[in-house]
Amino acid sequence: MINWDAPYLRLPKRFVYGEAIAVFISLGIWIIFSLFLAGRFDTDRDFDITYLLQKPEITHWTKHRETLLAFQDVSQQKDVCGVGVAGINWTFSGGYTYLHHDVPLHFIEDNQILDQKEVFDTLSQSFNYFMVHSLDFVPQGFELNQCYERMCIYKRPNNCKIDPTKEKFQIIPKSS
Repeated sequence: MINWDAPYLRLPKRFVYGEAIAVFISLGIWIIFSLFLAGRFDTDRDFDITYLLQKPEITHWTKHRETLLAFQDVSQQKDVCGVGVAGINWTFSGGYTYLHHDVPLHFIEDNQILDQKEVFDTLSQSFNYFMVHSLDFVPQGFELNQCYERMCIYKRPNNCKIDPTKEKFQIIPKSS
């Protein structure tokens, strides 16, 4: 049995108080710097000392807001049979976490595919909702449903032709 009240386990009070004060001061400094830097958090920029002096603008916390809102909007639609996404990286989309539908999800990384009508028409048969991060591109056969800043959702009235042999989550890579 351990005797927790043993004299050799007790520290002098001045040592305990000094240690507690140092811990609280360290925590206070850490919290202040964390709050200060959280408003400037941006994973798309390299950190340098001027980063601390700049005003917070578009940060990582709000940068992909419109994409997440678009995914939430599509998640509430009952007629979703597939979703196509262009103009954003799949890591910033929210994916199935925001979509809440067990449907194919296609990310088109190469905007040149959007200009190739035959290729896009073949791809677009597997989705009836298309999200694009641009107001310049209007997919043929789709109607504008909703825009969140620059992320627009287009809807095609007819159903999808889903190939059961293909993966549900598909990234159409950039052509080299």
